[in-house]
Amino acid sequence: MTQRTPRSFMQTLLLTGLVVGLLDGTAASIQYVAKTGNTPDRVFSYIAGALFAPGTFGPATTVVVGSLMHLSIAMGWTTLFFFVARRVALLRGQPLVVGPLYGLFVWAMMNRVLVPLTHIGPPKTFNLSSAAQAAAILVVCIGIPVAFGFRTLTRDGSEALAT
Repeated sequence: MTQRTPRSFMQTLLLTGLVVGLLDGTAASIQYVAKTGNTPDRVFSYIAGALFAPGTFGPATTVVVGSLMHLSIAMGWTTLFFFVARRVALLRGQPLVVGPLYGLFVWAMMNRVLVPLTHIGPPKTFNLSSAAQAAAILVVCIGIPVAFGFRTLTRDGSEALAT
């Protein structure tokens, strides 16, 4: 049996960010299709609409731009966790506790702070069921994978402190 070389901090961060972006994008698309019956490309067009007015790009380009924005946002949340967890020991343990809490933090920041500052603006109404579904997606697809991704650096994440 060959011994696997451990990934570096940056390799783990990039891989975790990519996985998180793909998981979240897939879950959001599935939820959107199940809820509306529309095609999933609208999810990424909506994301692009945060920065660009409708009609700025053609439909295909809008989906690509929205997908890249989505992956960038997922990478940003992953990076934030990884760099804060290097300094805050509490975040390095118990990924099944820390991960859901981080997912809820991401939901709150995205929906209550960041998205309202974009062209999308604040939600017109608050729907508890929709909010709970969105929060659950972020807990499962961002919070938990990010916490476990960081944890893979070493058993307790301490290697990440040295890099």
